[in-house]
Amino acid sequence: MPRLYARWGYAGTSFAVGLLWAAWHYPVLLGADYNAGTPAAYAISCFTVMVVGLSFVMTWLRMASGSVWPCVILHAVHNTLIQGVLDASTATDGRAPYVTTEFGFGLAVALAICAVVFASNRRNALRAAHCPSA
Repeated sequence: MPRLYARWGYAGTSFAVGLLWAAWHYPVLLGADYNAGTPAAYAISCFTVMVVGLSFVMTWLRMASGSVWPCVILHAVHNTLIQGVLDASTATDGRAPYVTTEFGFGLAVALAICAVVFASNRRNALRAAHCPSA
């Protein structure tokens, strides 16, 4: 990531890594039981937006900390909370799967908003964290 960041900057790196990270998950999303039951195109679209949005947070964490470990911890917490807690306590029929889970628009919209906030405030946030190229 630091090499991509030096070449593409914050937004370019966040977007590219997010797309790669999303694509990495596509085989299990399409070929296994890793979906909320919505149509594949819908699930992939929402999942991609969610992952790209989360990538803006992860890029900031990686560059601000100088370590991958905050990202590893955030990923583990995300999976635990979404899959282990929230999905287990949410209805799985009707419209619910279209809004909830990693494959619904709720989390996709929330993380898209996070991406906009992080991207628009990145210079101040990275400068405060003493990151290069802020």
